[in-house]
Amino acid sequence: MNILGLDIGGANLKAAAADGQAASRSFEIWKAPERLTDELQLLTADFPQPDIIAVTMTAELADCFATKAEGVAHVIRAVVDWAGEIPVYVWRTAGGFAEAAAAIDEPQRVAAANWHALATWVADQFEIENGLLIDIGSTTTDLIPLAGRKSAAIGLTDPQRLQSSELIYTGIRRTPLCALAVSVPYRGGYCPLAAEWFATTQDVYITLGDIAPGEDHCETADGRPATVDMSRARLGRMLCCDSEEFSDDDARIAAQYIADVQLQILATAVRRLSKRQEHPFETLVLSGSGSFLAQRLSRASPELCNSQLISLAAECTPAVADAACAFAVAKLAEKRFSSSETPN
Repeated sequence: MNILGLDIGGANLKAAAADGQAASRSFEIWKAPERLTDELQLLTADFPQPDIIAVTMTAELADCFATKAEGVAHVIRAVVDWAGEIPVYVWRTAGGFAEAAAAIDEPQRVAAANWHALATWVADQFEIENGLLIDIGSTTTDLIPLAGRKSAAIGLTDPQRLQSSELIYTGIRRTPLCALAVSVPYRGGYCPLAAEWFATTQDVYITLGDIAPGEDHCETADGRPATVDMSRARLGRMLCCDSEEFSDDDARIAAQYIADVQLQILATAVRRLSKRQEHPFETLVLSGSGSFLAQRLSRASPELCNSQLISLAAECTPAVADAACAFAVAKLAEKRFSSSETPN
């Protein structure tokens, strides 16, 4: 049976087959929600036609939708329109799948469920009795405790997960720098940052060499290319500097400072989670496009430094790690439907 998993986010679309083929595509849904069906066609153009489509999402939070229920319905209907006669099933935070029509009727159970699909698959796949899933993407970080080969998260909705430190709204590309730091080192002192969306963490990690620059990638704060020079210009603008006032050295110093602040924010969340644990986390599973930052977090956190590391990029492929939630929901569907045609 050929199963395709979809993870439909507000800024990125991910697809993965249960056999490991994976793809990611940038799409800011709030700018053109009516284009979702067309974007899914572009995302999956190189995939064979599936027998079943398994879906999880976070796009319902986009501000083009008045409510999460409206967003859930829009996403599912777009997938169904694209799928045609192919059955569509949606993952629920209660565990298991719902048919598309039923999922529309229970938006709170399918909204923002991608982390739950990933945690469910990871915990069982790697037989984790006591561990932590660290999934860092372009926009957010998920820190999901795992116990008894399943998720041990205490939050199910986004507000609950934010309160429990299981969701940290910071990532490696889209986070505005003024959401991380108030000021940065600059030529012998500290300079406050402008409270503007002049630059994002993508500029930080391009400057530091963790993210490859791209002339053709223009989904940046100013719409100009994601190059080293343009990242320096955007970083400088955060200090109200132009190119003559902000050198390459200034950019590297500011970028490293902001990266360190972001790492400390994540380490603080890990510390909070660890205080809930009776025993230290024995196993860490690292996934997402920000796996490099997850690696640093594992080394920087005393609570994690003795844990066994499992990298999805190494166990599977970097493409699967980037599209981890789509791959997870495909694998869950493969297990669920390989001998059955009906959902739970």
